[in-house]
Amino acid sequence: MTPLSLSRIEYSALNSRQKENYNYQKIAGVLADYGFITHRLSDDWNGADFIAQHLDGVRFLKVQLKGRLCFYKKYLEHDIWIAFPTSRGWYLYPHDTVLELVASQTNIQNTDSWITGGAYSFPVMSTALAETPAPYLIAAWTRRPNHALQPVQRSEVSFAEGASIHSNPLRTSLVRKSGASKVIGAFLFTSATTPKCILLSMRNG
Repeated sequence: MTPLSLSRIEYSALNSRQKENYNYQKIAGVLADYGFITHRLSDDWNGADFIAQHLDGVRFLKVQLKGRLCFYKKYLEHDIWIAFPTSRGWYLYPHDTVLELVASQTNIQNTDSWITGGAYSFPVMSTALAETPAPYLIAAWTRRPNHALQPVQRSEVSFAEGASIHSNPLRTSLVRKSGASKVIGAFLFTSATTPKCILLSMRNG
């Protein structure tokens, strides 16, 4: 039998449609850890690229995939959530709520881009600006280059000394304790002000 031969793709080499497909698979995997099942849409129903439905049967998010922090007039009052990736993890934020906050801190609603084009985006977020959507950052553990993470048992994953949890509506359901100082998984958590983390130990191969 011929072994399966795989090679990593270069994201920058993908076309726009391929990038959208790639990003959907990535965010779907992240949201699965938070109890969400995703359903891809083919017609941008109500402005959404996909639906994220939580296993609690209550939370139901209409999500639009983007490549950066952005806002659109066409999404106003449509209860849209925006998802975009960064080196720190995925942001998943309620469009109208974050727009109101950003508009109060910047001049974006007086720009030609917003007035004429009906949209505004930030190719790069300043440190100050990044604090606004920070509560909606899902920062997942990523492996270091050339170090493949090996499967671990529950006993091999533990809190680092002094670690703490910052409550977040999308994150608190993720962590499951298996004792006073044990958890399943390895994830980072941030707050809008001072970053706080659950630093977990994990055996590398």
